[in-house]
Amino acid sequence: MPKYSIEGKVYEAATPEEAYTKHDAAMAQPAAPASRSLGEQVRTLPQDMARQLALTGRNIVTGATAIPGIFADAAMAGVNLATGSNQQMPTQALQGAMTRAGVPEAQTGLERGLGVVQSALTGAKVPLPQMGAQAPANFQRAPTNVEREFAATRGAGYVVPPSTIKPTMGNVAVESLGGKIATAQAASLRNQEVTNALASRSVGLSPNQPLTKSALKDVREKAGRVYEQVASAGRVSPDTDFFNDIANIRAASSRIQQDFPDASLAAADKIDGLVKSLARPGFDSRSGLEYIKSLRQQATDNLAGQSVTPDSRALGNAQRQAADAIEDLIGRQVAQSGNPQLMRQFDEARRLIAKTYTVQNALETTGNVNASKLAQLLRKDRPLSPELETAARFAGAFPRAAAMPERIGGPGVSALDATMAGAGGLLGITMQSPQTAAAALAFPFARYGARNLALSEALQRNLLNPSRVPPRWAMGAGAGAMADREQE
Repeated sequence: MPKYSIEGKVYEAATPEEAYTKHDAAMAQPAAPASRSLGEQVRTLPQDMARQLALTGRNIVTGATAIPGIFADAAMAGVNLATGSNQQMPTQALQGAMTRAGVPEAQTGLERGLGVVQSALTGAKVPLPQMGAQAPANFQRAPTNVEREFAATRGAGYVVPPSTIKPTMGNVAVESLGGKIATAQAASLRNQEVTNALASRSVGLSPNQPLTKSALKDVREKAGRVYEQVASAGRVSPDTDFFNDIANIRAASSRIQQDFPDASLAAADKIDGLVKSLARPGFDSRSGLEYIKSLRQQATDNLAGQSVTPDSRALGNAQRQAADAIEDLIGRQVAQSGNPQLMRQFDEARRLIAKTYTVQNALETTGNVNASKLAQLLRKDRPLSPELETAARFAGAFPRAAAMPERIGGPGVSALDATMAGAGGLLGITMQSPQTAAAALAFPFARYGARNLALSEALQRNLLNPSRVPPRWAMGAGAGAMADREQE
């Protein structure tokens, strides 16, 4: 191949034009810096130090103006967009001004790395704009009512969709991938098991034993054996507290009828007849216990079921109050009999029987306990056992998470999931892309996994931890580092 000499350099090329092209390319490449001797390095040390000081100054200015520069650039971008102009960004103008003033620019990788560090450190020291009074450094936000209720009930095993407590970007993303409705349905299924277990524990039944009216009746019969001993206590003489209790049954309706004698009140006549039946000078303890049983059964019939009317509700509440008044009176007489053991057993049996009726009133035909009905009792300040109160508090704070599964359904592979998986798999096969087909077919499983993650113990526990807020200096440091990198 011919050789051509150009400016003292020899190039092999097929044509002179090719030789000149090789020459121009060789001249355009910067020459590799020659290694300097120790003497040369000592002689140039003042110049090198001056260069590094100037670079440090550039980096400090870059970091200090990073945050103001972000707003200035945004404003200029808005002006350019509105006017159709192409004016230079303020941060670029600042860098250009420093270069024209003779401030050197970073050349080596080491200088660029030091520049990022110095700009970030400077940006971290720049005070951020503040609006209003700032909270103390050790300030902790008081928990909300929802957070307090979740903290009080989570120990029982209840779960909620994460965004209900902490709607962070990550929680919303996980819940969206799993499907908001499907996640709520999965939470409802888990929570129903917890509610049923709490109800069973409150009446002394095994969580594995189905909750039925028959099972609750058996509990009452066992607890009521102590009533046989109380039944032999003889005659019961009403006291002042008893007459006050039965007077309170119709106190509200009496006040209304004083000012509105023609008012039509729910079950007023039946309630009056009930109160008159109680106003006796005395009764046998056995008859009183039988009447308690009858009143409670009538109250259950009037308050349960789908056909509850204002009349039946008012009468059922009155019957429940009447049963409590008779039982309290018998309890006081037993306490005066000088038999503390019988009094303790009677009190325990009373409480247990009362809990069975509470559970039975909230029991649906499916065998699930409706926690929302327990929440209604809690709102009326009805006394509940610790287990039932936990269920009631959760349902009151999170009604959707405590909804009955048979009403909202259970999660599954939706028509959308199946369609997307099938269409994506077919597309992947058509495009001969196994990765696309595999990703499409795995989509329903990914949604299932996201739901499990959303309701997992680790994520649920984290809902009560305060959100981690980055320190104030982090924004300035990040802005400074980004500003320095943008100058490269």
